[in-house]
Amino acid sequence: MEDASCMECGAWTHPDSEARNCIKDPCNYEVEKLMVTGTCETCPEYYHPTPPNEDGDATDCMQDTCALDTQIYEVTGTCKECAAYSHPDVENKNCITCDRQEGEIIQVNGTCKACPAQTYVGPMMHECVPDQCEEGQILTLEGDTSQAGENSWCEDCEPYFVPNDDATACVRKVCPLTKKITKIGNCEDCPAKYYVDLETQTQCVQDDCSQEENKILNIRGQCELCPLFKHPNVDFTECVWETCTGNKYLKEDGFCESCPSGKRPDDSRRSCIKDTCDLATQISTDLGYCEDCGMFTHPDTNNTICVSDTCVENQILKNDGTCEDCMDYYHPDDDAKNCVQCDINGRDRDIWLTTGLCFTCPNMTYPGPQKHECINDECDETR
Repeated sequence: MEDASCMECGAWTHPDSEARNCIKDPCNYEVEKLMVTGTCETCPEYYHPTPPNEDGDATDCMQDTCALDTQIYEVTGTCKECAAYSHPDVENKNCITCDRQEGEIIQVNGTCKACPAQTYVGPMMHECVPDQCEEGQILTLEGDTSQAGENSWCEDCEPYFVPNDDATACVRKVCPLTKKITKIGNCEDCPAKYYVDLETQTQCVQDDCSQEENKILNIRGQCELCPLFKHPNVDFTECVWETCTGNKYLKEDGFCESCPSGKRPDDSRRSCIKDTCDLATQISTDLGYCEDCGMFTHPDTNNTICVSDTCVENQILKNDGTCEDCMDYYHPDDDAKNCVQCDINGRDRDIWLTTGLCFTCPNMTYPGPQKHECINDECDETR
């Protein structure tokens, strides 16, 4: 039989029950560590095993690093966040709340604070509720518990809203239709040449009169039609008219225009006129005045110039400018203005021809009783 020899077990191991092998105990590394003797040992309260080494063994106990102002150590050695309105005790092992006294609130960090003047402790004892909120605010029973500041029970009304009579709800501001509602809930007049947009009643608007025919922007901000004989100025703020001179008149649109030929402006310069002429004796001038035609002339067919007819042989020009035939036995004088006969007084043998000229009857003839013909001198049988 061979002699048995002894061998020292290494660190983190120990002999088994038969002293034949070096072993280490199976530890629960959730709560135990492996001792150098190879046995297991539970970590003390507020500690936990270190992370396993390369052999898979946790050989020591440790604590996590906690935020001492907001966290506590659990018995397992891990950190735990204190709930709202609590804080760690001096040993960082328990979350506690301050010993609240009358008139104090418990803040979100768990400390107590006395409410300032004109406030009181809210129903949850976490907020100081003001006796009265500021202008434009309402008092809400819910509050903002995410903040520990003062007046978090007061809430601003959204734009264009104001607190109701008991400041418990925000209601839309009501203003006369002639005023706009400001963001802070006031009623405000629109400036000159603007009016309230009735769709929202929150802004002042004005019409674009540049796109409207013959309209200006009035004091109310709306487009207004210019009266007759006026038109908008260049910036559409005033109705104006042109000053017409010469032969120009003012049209209904407020601009000047020349009167057509044969007419002139009336005294008001708002229309063109012409005189009513005698078409037989007068012409109408370029300015619409009547003008008498002179002797031996008459108006042309357009009644714009005085003309004389062109007379032919044996015609005279009358006072009215027309031609007239001379009667038989008459002829025009040298000016062709009168019909005349030759003078046969004292001329016993002369007659008047149908042309009005004189003619001396030949021998053996004598003038007829009307002196219009020569009659043969008839002899009796004895001659």
